[in-house]
Parts: sequence; structure tokens; C-alpha cells
Amino acid sequence: MTAVLDALIQLNAVVPAATLRKLAPDFENALAVILARMPTEESGPLSLEFYRSPIKADSTLQYISAALLALHPRSGFAGKLLGDIKVRAAVVVILPRGPSEASGSTGDCFGSSKPPHDGWPESGQYKFSGEISDGASLLVAGTEPIYVSRVESSRYLGDTCDGLGGFYLGAEQRRHFIAEMLCVASEAIPWKTDPRRDIEFESFQQFHGELLAFIDEQQQMYRATAKALEARGLLDPSEAPQSLPQMEVDLTDARWVDSDDERPKDAEPISKDAIKLPARVLWAE
Repeated sequence: MTAVLDALIQLNAVVPAATLRKLAPDFENALAVILARMPTEESGPLSLEFYRSPIKADSTLQYISAALLALHPRSGFAGKLLGDIKVRAAVVVILPRGPSEASGSTGDCFGSSKPPHDGWPESGQYKFSGEISDGASLLVAGTEPIYVSRVESSRYLGDTCDGLGGFYLGAEQRRHFIAEMLCVASEAIPWKTDPRRDIEFESFQQFHGELLAFIDEQQQMYRATAKALEARGLLDPSEAPQSLPQMEVDLTDARWVDSDDERPKDAEPISKDAIKLPARVLWAE
């Protein structure tokens, strides 16, 4: 099937939407190329469908669909995109004038190397990149364009680290597409998808007030973004309440004072149950 899809792409053949839906779960990279090269009036409804109902988690096809819709938005997309953003807010509780807690994480992608199928004919398959390279062509325009290159292999490379790779549509990528629709740089959107706030603990009431003030500050910025989308006719006012990003609050109590992790006598654990979070805000697991 990879050879058939490669031939269709090389011939710029018209592929019915029903066929694309059936093949998407197994050949999303090739289907993404076909989708991106379709006329906008034909690709738009299908792109919205692939965005709303991704064929699998971390779908490259969903990312390409969102990139196409950011350039040519359809009704319902902006609200869905904004509401799908998951903001991970780190709130660190510290002693008055105490040091903050630093944390970080790294991730690696480990691919499995599969041997080639000796004697099997090679077929063309498609790899995406955010940077231009020899043999690559522009697939999706925009402030952060997507390029595609054709590679030949006697086996199906798939969506692995050592294969074709792909794009992941995370919170920051969604925020970028919001900026694309607003015709502004992503830096012009004042809120972040991973904000952090250190709060010096003096009393539960004081901490509770500062926490809710921090959350309200973030949500006010979300509402301003929703208003900007409304002003451009991309978001219906009735959609706005459910189109704000969802915030997950990752609470870390760092009020330890020595190497044995001993707390001050008055540093009682903070009860999350005693804090009523606003709508579209929850505690991180």
C-alpha cells in the first residue's frame, strides 16, 4: 500500500475523502501529504474532522490538520483549539524569604532499529521537518512552515525515532497556532503553557488568596485571547466559557529546612480539599 500511496502522491491524483478516512490509521504521513495538497475548500472539512477525532495519540496527521486550519480557519476550530490547551502551572510553596525549588526533566526518544528486507522493492515514504533541507519541499506555509521530503526504503519506516518521525501537537504548538490565526508572533501572547509561581507561606488564608489571584491572573489572559479571536470572527461569544485553556496546578510544598526534610513546627501540610478551584482548573496528578 505504501507504493500505491507514493504513486498517487507523485501523480497528484485525487483521492476520495472516504478512502482517506479508511487509510489514515495506518498511513498517516502519506495521508497528511495528500491532505495538504488538496484544494482548501476540499481539505478544510476533512482537516477539521482529523483534528477533532485524531486517529491516535500524538498524531502527525492531527498536527498537519491543525496547521492547515490555522491558515484557513473553519467554524468551531478556534474554540476547540484554545480549549484543548492544557496549561501545567507549577506552584511552589516556600518559607518567607526562603529559596525556591528548582526542578527539571529531560526526555529521550529511543527507536528500535529494524533490519531491511533484502530483495524487496523500495517504495517512497514521507518525512516531515520544520527546516528546509536538500530535496525537501514546502508542504504547509505559515510562520513556522512544514517541509516534506521523500525517502525510499524496502520496509515501512513508520512513525519511529529511527524512521519517519513526526510532529506532536502539544500545548505550546496549539498556542502557536492560536497566534497564527491572530496574525501575531507567538511571543505576543502573554500567557505561557508552563507558568510558575513561588508563594511565600505565612498563613493558609494568605496562601489561598495568592493562589487564587495567580489563577485569576492567568485566566484573565486566556479571556483576552478569546476576545481577540472573537474580534476576528473566529470564535462565537457563546463558545468562550468552554474555550479557555484548562489549567492543571502542580503544587509543591518546599517548606523544608534541613537535609532530613524536617518541616517547621507550624508548617502543616496544605489541604487541597480546603481549596475550591475555579472552573477549568484542577490539581495535577
